[in-house]
Amino acid sequence: MKYRDYQVVDFIKDDFFVEWIKNPSTQSNNFWQAYIAANPDQIQSIKQARAFITSISYDEHLPLSGEEYIEIFERILKPSKQNPWAVRKKIARRSLQLAATISIVFVLSVLFRQIKAEETHPKEVPLTTIIKENPRGQKSTSILPDGTRINLNAESQLIIDPKYGVNERKVHLVGEAFFDVAPDKSKPFIIKTGKVATMVLGTSFNVRSFANEDNIEILVVSGEVSVSDTLGNSILLNPNELLEYDHLNSMIKMTTHKNLIPYIGWKDGVLAFRDDDFKQVIDKIEQWYDVKIIIDENFQLHGKYTAEYNHKSLKKVMDGWSYASGFSYTLSKDNTVKLITNS
Repeated sequence: MKYRDYQVVDFIKDDFFVEWIKNPSTQSNNFWQAYIAANPDQIQSIKQARAFITSISYDEHLPLSGEEYIEIFERILKPSKQNPWAVRKKIARRSLQLAATISIVFVLSVLFRQIKAEETHPKEVPLTTIIKENPRGQKSTSILPDGTRINLNAESQLIIDPKYGVNERKVHLVGEAFFDVAPDKSKPFIIKTGKVATMVLGTSFNVRSFANEDNIEILVVSGEVSVSDTLGNSILLNPNELLEYDHLNSMIKMTTHKNLIPYIGWKDGVLAFRDDDFKQVIDKIEQWYDVKIIIDENFQLHGKYTAEYNHKSLKKVMDGWSYASGFSYTLSKDNTVKLITNS
């Protein structure tokens, strides 16, 4: 990424950076917070550039060009042997512009002294923990500064470690996410989920770890994934291999699957049930569509359910499930679903 090679002047010239300082948005805040967390060695340059942009004051009717700003700033950082008044006259040819330039130089001189003082007595800069969270019925995709792409499922939370990218790339997951990790042999990518840590250098895989489920599931799509727990157990997973970790008794189950859609189809809009019991089906539908399912007092249902719905509406899913399982239902305008027994 180009920003890794940026100096103070480069940040000042960058439109995206300047726009973030002047008119921050949720998107730009998320990007720059993640970038700063991943590149702490550039915090000082970013602070200097930010201070420069926010501290300039001059007559708004006689603005200086971008090139003139940069020339002033560079001459403060690297003093020239030329007469500073001659330099200012060259930049501001008119008397009013000269006055504006002098005020800018004064502000920058004060700013530069402050910056040098901070360099002499550096302060610890607090690093921000970045949290990405989805409610029921909502999914999201994020790209971290190192290029890692993360699909976050509904009702899931991803916490990015404040020191992400320093020596390692660590995140904490509650819920489900699909990771396509950018390769970096010097900085392993680590996902913490309860008692389990999943470590990779660059690969793609799915992690499911909801608080209301007994198992943590890790499915590898490409590359190799190392999984370990707090008891010291460790195992290496290859493509198409699924690890199920029972965090209640620390039991591990390994299986291999040719069809991965039931496990990763969610990120592409496929709602899949894989031999799910009654409660699992309800949990998935409520999470996917952000609805509330109410059960009739006489309702009874047993057995398992397997099906796949590609970008289907709630009604289509309920029609399929009720027909296959032999019950009826009602769907209210507020998306509340009531299951009714057919006995």
